[in-house]
Amino acid sequence: MDRQEDDDCLHCKLRDVAMAHAKGMAPPVNLPEIASFFAEALADVIAVAPLNQQRRITNYAIEELHRFLRAKTEPAKIRKHS
Repeated sequence: MDRQEDDDCLHCKLRDVAMAHAKGMAPPVNLPEIASFFAEALADVIAVAPLNQQRRITNYAIEELHRFLRAKTEPAKIRKHS
């Protein structure tokens, strides 16, 4: 990925904002509060979808959260089997 793509990466921008916010917090960093900010922002995004699509989008977001968390926290040998 080149630098231009990095500059356009939304999840990278969101992560950077969250990390900057965390650095400004008094220790210990309140990770549940930061996660709550992301949850609220996600709710705002889902709320603009038609009502009949919101459940599907919410389920998809939860599945993706689980997938990304597993990919970032499980050892590589375990990920190969999933």
